[in-house]
Amino acid sequence: MSNDAHRAPGDPSPDVGDHTPDDACPGDPAPVDDDAAPNDGTPPDDAGSTVAVEWRGEATNDEINVLHAEAFEHRVLDDNWLTPLTTLSLGWVTARDEDGLVGFVNVIWDGGVHAFIEDTAVAERVRRRGIGRRLIAVAREHATAAECEWLHVDFDDHLRSFYFDACGFAPTNAGLMQLR
Repeated sequence: MSNDAHRAPGDPSPDVGDHTPDDACPGDPAPVDDDAAPNDGTPPDDAGSTVAVEWRGEATNDEINVLHAEAFEHRVLDDNWLTPLTTLSLGWVTARDEDGLVGFVNVIWDGGVHAFIEDTAVAERVRRRGIGRRLIAVAREHATAAECEWLHVDFDDHLRSFYFDACGFAPTNAGLMQLR
């Protein structure tokens, strides 16, 4: 099935690319905000800012590279995210506050019924406000709208509570082979 089969009218072609940080294993998301209290993505009033979460929201390569480096604890790279995002991904979700990009998740897919969460990142200064959970909720909503039947994610053990309890993923058997 072609990638166009599940794309909403007017959506650009999806794109993911070969991005693999040199010190992170693919699919090992960044430490995201793993609180389990319900939240619509907007921080509490006393936090002093509003966070807007958007499907296919605008972001620059520099913004994504800086956020990814912080979240995955590696040096800032000069990766081209936009070309792969717009040609290979089902979509992506951004979170922004008045200071810029504070959250990101990439939703890759097989062009059929499987979508995959990759590169979940929330800026340290806004963690524990439900932003990570909102990123995943928007990703789920749009993967469902694209008629995907399965949403996959893999992660490090310290993120179990976030993905299982806060986001509703179920544990499964999976395999991973380190290539480098």
